[in-house]
Amino acid sequence: MEADQDVERRQFFRVITRIFPRYAARVDEQLVELKAFDAVILDLSGGGLLLQSRQWVPVFSRLRLMFSLADDPLEFDIQVTPRALGQGALMQQYSIHCAFTDMRRSDVDRIVRYVYRQQLMLRRRGLL
Repeated sequence: MEADQDVERRQFFRVITRIFPRYAARVDEQLVELKAFDAVILDLSGGGLLLQSRQWVPVFSRLRLMFSLADDPLEFDIQVTPRALGQGALMQQYSIHCAFTDMRRSDVDRIVRYVYRQQLMLRRRGLL
């Protein structure tokens, strides 16, 4: 894991991670599933996340993710909106840059605390 902040572009610190959501799907406004897909969360911050997937998803669609963080007892059930889509070097995977949609302040706070705890752990290990 690696923590980073790009002061010019980001409002929140982020942590490089590898989280496998229990559920990931493209949904409509009523959260009815349109298409499930496999994804991995590679980057997490209080403002959004970076997904990696073999499936293409439309930019500005609505995605629903359910996942847990290692040191948090509650599962997240959140919605994100893809803002940018990139293709990996091997052209077999997509990088999906997402912003949180209609996220509760308490969930944002939980993620910010998680990122902070990860940064502390990295500093103690001398990796940051």
